Amino acid sequence: KKTIENITENSLKKQFEDNILNKTFIVDLATDTNINKTSEYTGYDFVLSKTTSSFDGPMTGTKAGVIHPGTWSVNENFSKLLVNINSTSLTIEFIFLKANAFMRGNQYKEAVAEYFEALRLAENINDTLLQVKAKSGIGWANMELNHNTEALEWLLKSLHTTSNEQLLNKFPTLYSNISSTCNNLNMFDSAFYFVKKAIDVSEQNEDLLTLANALNIEADIYINTRKKNL
Repeated sequence: KKTIENITENSLKKQFEDNILNKTFIVDLATDTNINKTSEYTGYDFVLSKTTSSFDGPMTGTKAGVIHPGTWSVNENFSKLLVNINSTSLTIEFIFLKANAFMRGNQYKEAVAEYFEALRLAENINDTLLQVKAKSGIGWANMELNHNTEALEWLLKSLHTTSNEQLLNKFPTLYSNISSTCNNLNMFDSAFYFVKKAIDVSEQNEDLLTLANALNIEADIYINTRKKNL
């Protein structure tokens, strides 16, 4: 015979699997020994992945389009859920903020160093999205330094980090920067190809700022090709 405890446990397990695992949810309240920690999870969409165990497994927390890996676990009666976001990915995001600040201050060499550190950490945790961002950042900084050949090398490395076009389309500026660099190197066919890609993706994402930048790059390419043909 099944005991009442077993029936209750199986019922709770089924509810947890049916309503929580492999579904997107947000955290409305998070506490730790009566300390309110909800703010730490604000803005995240969480997905707890189901594995062979119903008590622990991998998870992702997505915030502002950035995916942070982590783990989850639950106690025996499913009354307490523990969520652990990978701290390395958050560290990398702070490095990106610092690098972008250097870019805004025209401190491009310092920005390159920060992007390299971000890349090192992203490779350590095998995070494809963050590797794309870091390599793209290295390319962008080299663009601003007028190191166009090196810039193109890193931008293409970023592009070839993954074959997942949906992931790459989160970064239409990558296509714009490749186009601008190709334009600077008189590689006009490639410049046109990538600026068209930037325009299409920007329109799909309704990213008006990136779209405007791409259209300016396209105009520069037309100007440069006309000069060459004079």
